[in-house]
Amino acid sequence: MKKGTFISIIALISINTVLFGQDTLWSVPEDQLSKAAPVMFTGEMQKAGEDIYAKNCKSCHGDMGQGNMAKLNPLPKDLSSLAVSKQTDGALHYKITNGRGLMPVFKNTLSGAQIWEVISYIRKYHKDYKQPEPSMVAAFGGKTITLTMDYLPDLKGFKIIALGKEKDADVPAEGVEIALFVKRYFGLLKIDDSKVTDKQGEVFFNEPAKLPGDKEGNLQVIAKVVDTEKYGDVAYTKEVAAGIPTEKPSLTENRAIWNVGRKAPWWVTVAYPLTVLAVLGTIGYIILLLKKIYLSGKEQSDNLN
Repeated sequence: MKKGTFISIIALISINTVLFGQDTLWSVPEDQLSKAAPVMFTGEMQKAGEDIYAKNCKSCHGDMGQGNMAKLNPLPKDLSSLAVSKQTDGALHYKITNGRGLMPVFKNTLSGAQIWEVISYIRKYHKDYKQPEPSMVAAFGGKTITLTMDYLPDLKGFKIIALGKEKDADVPAEGVEIALFVKRYFGLLKIDDSKVTDKQGEVFFNEPAKLPGDKEGNLQVIAKVVDTEKYGDVAYTKEVAAGIPTEKPSLTENRAIWNVGRKAPWWVTVAYPLTVLAVLGTIGYIILLLKKIYLSGKEQSDNLN
């Protein structure tokens, strides 16, 4: 075997191992393993979870207990299996939330409540499963929540405070799941996992490391309540100097394909009219050939007559 061929085979095996042989490398943080659902699972939650599973999970994991998973490498698990039943609720929650490899990230697609609904549906197929008592106190029962944010440079992080209304008084909103984002060009970048407020209605997020800001280093940081069905769309935005000062040109400042015509790349300016001319020329040539065929056929017909 040639040396180059041998090296190529080794490289392919290495790439395959990195991309697809990750199943044994999935490590769930210790503080996530013991995480429990905020409420006891109900039949209503399982039904909602079944619908979410059908739309988001079934294409890979197949029908529960049927073994008809998608033919991927590594093969997706049958979520009704004994191996999955032995995992903690926290481990399942972490994996669904954060994904890895071929497993999609659902933290920006599903709400925290929806992820627990999926888990409640999965647990329906684990006959020996016994749900732990909810580890979090019941979430704040009021409907009105407001958020505030303090940037703490010395602690390199953000303190989010959730306050709720009870009898016209502001009280700490305990047990409310909060997510933190930073605004980027094309959307929001989630910072860390979602966290739940403590008895003081507070939660702390570490600031993102080495994240480019504007030319002064400012970032637009956004705190959001995850459970929008219960509390509505509650968010708080604050501009803080927590990023790396960066000169960011406007999207229309330099030449780009999606830019205005006068700033389009020169090769697009040249290639576009040439392509149009080539297409028109081809159409004209085809029409000319069809005309020649028609005239030739007519001439032969006249000769026969």
